Amino acid sequence: MAPTSYVAVFAFLEKDGKFLSMRRSNTGYMDGHLTLPSGHVEVNETPNEAVIREVKEEVGIDLALEKIQHCHAQHYLRFGDRIYTNHYYWAKCDGEPFNAEPEKCSELVWQDIDQDSPDILKQVKLAFRSIKEKKHYSEITLQEGEIQ
Repeated sequence: MAPTSYVAVFAFLEKDGKFLSMRRSNTGYMDGHLTLPSGHVEVNETPNEAVIREVKEEVGIDLALEKIQHCHAQHYLRFGDRIYTNHYYWAKCDGEPFNAEPEKCSELVWQDIDQDSPDILKQVKLAFRSIKEKKHYSEITLQEGEIQ
C-alpha cells in the first residue's frame, strides 16, 4: 500500500532579527511544541497561495506574493504512512501579528534567529538549520513514537 502524500507550507516571518513561532494547543499532534505559521495546501491552490492564506488565517498578517521568498523544500516521511512535501518561505513581517486561532495555538513567541529552541518541531528545526547552511533541500524520517 502506498503512503498518503500531503503538501504543507511553513512561514518564517522575520522582524528585528527574530522569527515568529506558535505554540501548538488542542490539535492532537505535538501540542505544547513550537512551530511556524503553517498548514496544508488545499485543492486548486498553489504553495505560494497557501502560505499567504495560512499566515493571514493564523496570525492576521497580509503577505504580498512579491514579498515572500521560497527558501527550502523538504521531504518528510512521518511514521512510514504519510509523506509530506514541506515548502518553507521567508518574509519580513510588516504589521503586528496576533493569535487568530486561539483554539489551536496557546501563544505566539518571537525567537532569536540564532537561538536553537529545544521545543520547536524537529522538521522545522532541520529546515531552519539547512536554510542557514544555504541548503535548499532536506529529508527527514520520523518513526511512530519518536519524540520530535
